[in-house]
Amino acid sequence: MSELKIDTRLWSSKARNLSPYVPGEQPQHDNLCKLNTNENPFPPSPKVGEAIAKVLTQQAQELRLYPAPESNDLRAALAQAYDLDVSQVFVGNGSDEVLALIFASFFLKERPLLSPDIGYSFYPVYAQTFGVHLVKIPLEDDFSIDPDAYRQPCSGIIIANPNAPTGLLLSLSDIRKLASEHSNAVIVIDEAYIDFAQADTDSTDAQVSAVSLINECDNVIVTQTFSKSRSLAGLRVGMALGSASLIEALTRMKNSFNSYPL
Repeated sequence: MSELKIDTRLWSSKARNLSPYVPGEQPQHDNLCKLNTNENPFPPSPKVGEAIAKVLTQQAQELRLYPAPESNDLRAALAQAYDLDVSQVFVGNGSDEVLALIFASFFLKERPLLSPDIGYSFYPVYAQTFGVHLVKIPLEDDFSIDPDAYRQPCSGIIIANPNAPTGLLLSLSDIRKLASEHSNAVIVIDEAYIDFAQADTDSTDAQVSAVSLINECDNVIVTQTFSKSRSLAGLRVGMALGSASLIEALTRMKNSFNSYPL
């Protein structure tokens, strides 16, 4: 079979110049424990199956309808679980979509976005896609993040915490410091793997998740996902937790792309 030739003459310059993210391969073989996408090898809670079965039997007719635009029931449940107001909760098709909307909502400014030079490889792709100036801050020799290295003008800071792929955790006191020193910037803490993290025994922080800082720091927004610890990667559920004003910006941006994400 001859190699397919792609004609890019009708493409936009943006599509032509992108270096897209390459998803992890999904091999068509059974009995494999894949490591390339960090899927949970264990099944989700049995309650998940029960809930899905209930929908498919008792409420199957509702599947013909569009869902609630703002995913009210899920947001209310998450607000209760995290002790937040529902206005502080946003959900989308996996945390990847949520992060993309964050880039579009907060970082299209003259000041650059700061991020570790070793981190989630989707961040540079988002920056290129949305035309965001991304400045990569080198990690320390031990792969840790030095908050003082971020002491420069910026539109925002985005950090995976624990960082991927280093697995190192930035303390809440350091995140609080970043939020305080950059009060006119959005601090994004990507907590895809937070449920696998443990606080440093030498730290005074009793918690590891930056969700506890949301009511204290109105410029901190935390993203989490159902894809890792909850073993629900196939459902594509992600969320952002932050101040009502940040969540409203995300909602406005979401409704300009996809009004019924979940």
